[in-house]
Amino acid sequence: MRLSALFLAIAASLLIARPATAERIEHFKKIGNWDGGAYTHSKTGKFSHCAASASYRNGNTLIFAIYKNRTWALGIANKDWKLKVGDTYAVRYRIDKGAEHSGKAGAVADNQIKLPLPGDNKLFDRMRNGSLLTVVLKSKTTSFETTKFETTKFKLTSTNAILTRLFKCVGEWRKNPRYQ
Repeated sequence: MRLSALFLAIAASLLIARPATAERIEHFKKIGNWDGGAYTHSKTGKFSHCAASASYRNGNTLIFAIYKNRTWALGIANKDWKLKVGDTYAVRYRIDKGAEHSGKAGAVADNQIKLPLPGDNKLFDRMRNGSLLTVVLKSKTTSFETTKFETTKFKLTSTNAILTRLFKCVGEWRKNPRYQ
């Protein structure tokens, strides 16, 4: 198994806020630098979500997940982070020069956060069609210096294709009687 596919499987399983790990049931052909697939809960065998990740030169990995109930989340992973699972972080994010959004991200692993995104079609379309995602994290743990803000920028290359594919993936797998 290629290292990127292994990392995707681990990252996608971490985006699930449940103790069960994910098992990949479909792997997408690579779209740009995105690697994705469909996942079940390994303990229940039921379809859970579709997710994709892209690695960036700065050491960060951006992850998008769309769940069976069509909610979605953004994840960021970095192998150098030392987070405490369960801690939360104030997050601000902006697509291109658009409106700033805020939310609370939770550490789902010692090197990854998950930010649930609002069910807003306009936000989804901006994420698909945007060029640059800027994320500002405010740390509350010793993993970063206290009150330090960490700004990370992600080029949104091929996000239209990958988010469209994830949405289609969820539509296909949530109807599959074998995984209900």
